[in-house]
Amino acid sequence: MACLPAALCALGALARLAEAQSFSFDSVDVPGALQLRTYYTFFVYSAQDAPDRSLGAATVTARVALMADLDAPSPAPTSQILAYRSLQVALLPESDFWGLVDPRQFCGYDAQSTPRLTLRHENTGVFVHSVLADVEGSLEATLNETGAYVLALCNCGNLTGLKVGGSIKVRNPHGHLSGTDYGKIAFYASLAVLYLITSLVWTALVALRRDTVGDVQKGILVVSCAGVVEACLMWWLYSHWNGSGEFLRALYLAGSVVSIWKLCVAFRTALAGAEVLRESQEGPTADWKVSVALVLYAAAEFKFRSALRFRAAYALQAQDVLVDGIPAILVGGALLSWAIYVLIGDAHGLKAVGSDEKAMLLYRSILILVLVSVGLLLAFILQLLDFSSNMWRLHSLLSDGPFHAIFLLALCATMAVWRPSEATRQASLAPSIDKEDEEERQPIGKAMDG
Repeated sequence: MACLPAALCALGALARLAEAQSFSFDSVDVPGALQLRTYYTFFVYSAQDAPDRSLGAATVTARVALMADLDAPSPAPTSQILAYRSLQVALLPESDFWGLVDPRQFCGYDAQSTPRLTLRHENTGVFVHSVLADVEGSLEATLNETGAYVLALCNCGNLTGLKVGGSIKVRNPHGHLSGTDYGKIAFYASLAVLYLITSLVWTALVALRRDTVGDVQKGILVVSCAGVVEACLMWWLYSHWNGSGEFLRALYLAGSVVSIWKLCVAFRTALAGAEVLRESQEGPTADWKVSVALVLYAAAEFKFRSALRFRAAYALQAQDVLVDGIPAILVGGALLSWAIYVLIGDAHGLKAVGSDEKAMLLYRSILILVLVSVGLLLAFILQLLDFSSNMWRLHSLLSDGPFHAIFLLALCATMAVWRPSEATRQASLAPSIDKEDEEERQPIGKAMDG
């Protein structure tokens, strides 16, 4: 199918290597003198609250080093960097961030009169570590409270022209996945089971009524089986990611390509119903332009999902997510509107010539597409809502759940409308049997009249 090459190109540009809860400092700016800057948010379960406690308490591992920023107009001298003790990396609970950090006076002095980050009060859930130039190895600490933790760098000295190398990694009691993504393992496992059930039921119906099966029924089977494959690949991806901390790019691309192919087949199957029932060969058909539009929609949808995934971690605002979501809504809305327009025209044409059974099949398909359109719009609005940090446990459902739920429900509804039966077989015959019989009898009637 034409969707596959374009899908590979589009997703090749979108997919990027990712890691579990990890932040790299290699490409970030260090705060200037007497400045504090936040970068990322980690989502952590305590050992008591974790859905899986097999690995014990959550831990944070810091492997960071101070160095000169050679790209700066005036890089800091090496001798001053080696002696510098006033740059701290901190992991602070978001719920108590401003209770810990005084925005007007967050720098103070330690026992050696060295300027450093100073908090308002003690908190056992706080991780603060000085970034040094001569450090070797890594520092590990335990996080004992459930919640969102904000990563910050604070420069309480006067030295500039600095750069930080290394990374901060957080491991949850359940593994390496963020607390916002861990639920996706169970979600995709459940989705795979649901798709498998629908595939087995539909296969049984197709096998029992082989003589009534057409292109629409075959397309539905392909879409359902593709859903099984996609859900299994995504479950495998998140399970491996959680266990090892390694993001398998090839697996992500495979799941993404299957998802795009599923969309292409589903849309073409919806239009195939109109093409099969159409009395003549005239009328719009799905061509390469539709394939390109489908790939554009799928690419926009995955970009939107990526924005949703990183929204909480990078504290993206609703307008930032909206920028990534608008292309998906526009392209998807255009495709659905065009499909509804085609089906309405064919349904009215069939009803005008007395093919009421065929028209009814199309009217039911139109109703499904209208409900899908409304559902996707409501899901888009839901995903734009700026939930507070206390809602991060629902992120797995809010980011991936609405789209997959709507698609699966639409698939089940389409199965109910186009289930293999004598009625769908008769309706799918083009031209109809009654019309053929009428044409065969016409010459006889003319001869008798003559």
